[in-house]
Amino acid sequence: MRNINIHARELVTVDEVFARKISGFTFFKYEPPTLYLNLSTNNFERIVFTALHEYSHMYQSERDPDYARVAALINTSKLLNMSYPEEYQPLETEANIVASLLIVPDVSLDADIRLRNFNEIRNKYSISAQALHNRLINYFYFNCGFDYTIALQATLGFRTHNIEVIKQVRQHLRKS
Repeated sequence: MRNINIHARELVTVDEVFARKISGFTFFKYEPPTLYLNLSTNNFERIVFTALHEYSHMYQSERDPDYARVAALINTSKLLNMSYPEEYQPLETEANIVASLLIVPDVSLDADIRLRNFNEIRNKYSISAQALHNRLINYFYFNCGFDYTIALQATLGFRTHNIEVIKQVRQHLRKS
């Protein structure tokens, strides 16, 4: 895969439905935690995103023992095909944000927004439309100071190639 040799201590075969649903998870029962990645997708970018997402969980669990307990609860719920309590969703959101920041750094994204359209940015980083959509919303909200509604409108403007919205966003970036 992309001339990168991925080593696994053990290959585990799982149910096909499970494999379609789960990209990866971290098992916190042992020290150190064990990371499981679904390599059956052959989608390198998805595997990298999932690994970074799970490493974010592992990092947070090192810093906060309660985090590992909550993350383990989330993983158990996922594995049992149950929804987990909404108050734990911020852990997943945070891990997604960390992974997306590592894949598409702020400095690079700022330059890309000024020069490229949505699909060009997507292709540059080899990420899904949904991943770029979420990354743009977070960038516009946290980095540009847009309120959430404006951040969403700016993102949708880029996604739909709305020239007027794109021009306004770029003007805002030039001023800041």
